[in-house]
Amino acid sequence: MHPALIPINPALILLLLIAAAWAIVTDCTASRISNRLTFGGAALALAVRVATGGPESVLAGAEGWLVGVALLIVPFALHWMGAGDVKLLALFGAIGGPSFVVTAAVLGSAMGGVVAAPVLGPRAQGRPAGVLPAAGHPACSGHAR
Repeated sequence: MHPALIPINPALILLLLIAAAWAIVTDCTASRISNRLTFGGAALALAVRVATGGPESVLAGAEGWLVGVALLIVPFALHWMGAGDVKLLALFGAIGGPSFVVTAAVLGSAMGGVVAAPVLGPRAQGRPAGVLPAAGHPACSGHAR
């Protein structure tokens, strides 16, 4: 079976839900996503893949991790986002594999744009093109970072 088609098992789904919740809470309260979550979660995801899916599953998780990093390394290098965002998407790749992480990145970017537009749009008026103020997510109290 192709690694991208290997179904996600229930343990990985649970890990995904816990990791996403942990990331939301820590990002909103401390403005950071911990290495313990991202690297520890990725290691746990690969361990679950070893125990439940064998070599093809581990390869899919490793590929997903690399794809997650590759998708966000340029925006990180351009200071458009923090390292926690890159590491979190890599974790999601280790959990779900390469096609999952691409879908998550596309949907997450679209959702982020929808949420950010009303917050940043009015603030950007009168500023030079491409310069937007920093703003926290409205769900995270809406304070500027």
